[in-house]
Amino acid sequence: MNEVILCIDDEEDLIDLMEINLNAALNNNGYEVIGCLNTEMAKRFIKKENIALILLDRNLITEDGLDFIKDIKNLGYDIPFIIVSALSLPTERVKGLSYADDYISKPFNFEELVARIQAVLRRYKKDFTKNVLKYKNITLEIEAKELSVEEIVIQLSPLETRIMKCFMQNVGKSLSREFLLKNAWDNKGNYHDNSVNVGIKRLRKKIEKETKDIKIKSIRNEGYKLC
Repeated sequence: MNEVILCIDDEEDLIDLMEINLNAALNNNGYEVIGCLNTEMAKRFIKKENIALILLDRNLITEDGLDFIKDIKNLGYDIPFIIVSALSLPTERVKGLSYADDYISKPFNFEELVARIQAVLRRYKKDFTKNVLKYKNITLEIEAKELSVEEIVIQLSPLETRIMKCFMQNVGKSLSREFLLKNAWDNKGNYHDNSVNVGIKRLRKKIEKETKDIKIKSIRNEGYKLC
């Protein structure tokens, strides 16, 4: 199944053009590009799809795009963003880059946009090497984003994979929220402690649905520990 790249913009003609041109350029690389005219529509896709990247306008009718980025990060989602905006002053670009992974001004060249998308995806995935971590009967295949217990295979998101990597590289230790934010999230400063709670809750739910052999315990005043 292809990973999804969301384009969020309230200009319908531009969304149609972006879907057509970006799908033509990126489909063969395993990505499907979907346009959204508002953030509510985007949130529905985020909840049900594997989102690889989001292209986002700053000046949406319903809200400032930067507020949407903060909301998504604070919910525990670790998704790279590229802002695509007519706000091109250096001060606006600097402000946008404190939230997003890249910033491109309108009007833009589609070839440049594709190159920027590919560069962000490369940076975002650079930490996923082909190594395998093992603990007792648990195996984490980082590149494949798969957690295995005996014959059971659990598919993880990129964020969930990085969280499990932290636990399996620090077996027996309690990991604080600050440690997890620094090592599993991108640590751009757009997160709160609740982001870790949500991320851990989502990971636990996925694991507990499949097996009782893996437990992530909450340690009071310390953080979380893999047991």
